Amino acid sequence: MSGSEVTLQDISPTSINVNFNNEEIAGREPESVLLDENRKSFDINYKPFGKGLVMASLNINSLLAHIDEFRVFMNDPKIYIIPINETKLDHSINDNEVYLPGYEIVRKGRKTNGRHGGVVCVYVKCNLNYKIREDVSSDELEYVTVEINKPRSRPLLISTWYRPPDSPTCHFDYFENIVKKVDMTSYDYFLLGDINVDLMPGVKSINATKLNDIFEIYGLKQLITDPTRTTPFSSTLIDLCVTNAPIKDH
Repeated sequence: MSGSEVTLQDISPTSINVNFNNEEIAGREPESVLLDENRKSFDINYKPFGKGLVMASLNINSLLAHIDEFRVFMNDPKIYIIPINETKLDHSINDNEVYLPGYEIVRKGRKTNGRHGGVVCVYVKCNLNYKIREDVSSDELEYVTVEINKPRSRPLLISTWYRPPDSPTCHFDYFENIVKKVDMTSYDYFLLGDINVDLMPGVKSINATKLNDIFEIYGLKQLITDPTRTTPFSSTLIDLCVTNAPIKDH
């Protein structure tokens, strides 16, 4: 895999900045009303097209219930792509109910079958040329991929994945199948989402081993280094940003 060079710089324990071409946009934390009070967000600034393409990943517990607060928070023209996890959207909720001015929504909803939680969506700014890549996804996962295109530029794949904590280990096999498809392209790739696998240094688990093995095999780098969920009793790194773009740390 190859991609644009990324310079990674931690801004604070609650945010991250990815800097292309030596230009920076600092990460920021959204209003806590939208999130689990123990969860943090991060912003990514990606510059493949000569202008900053800022991505902000959020975990919102029931998007429809917080849509007004979300619209106020998103009154920011700098953010182009917003993956959201745990939206709780199902097929009884139409796109107009979660409309965000200036954006189009790509969603993977859960069927109305008595289940709750989970599900994902991605808001894409209207002036971006994009398409949904159902082939770079899985029916078995809560996973969405969009491809961003611009003339004379290499396409960019942006995915989000919500993995419930009690997911079976076979979900990593489905994820690896997706990564294999990405690996066969020359596209830059970002995965942002609530994976619910603690990747804090020194933490050992079967799930962490499986996920890190996939990252190593396919040359993927996990960019977040600080805890994304903190409680009085624990600090975990479970909200991840993964990319195939070469990283320069400083």
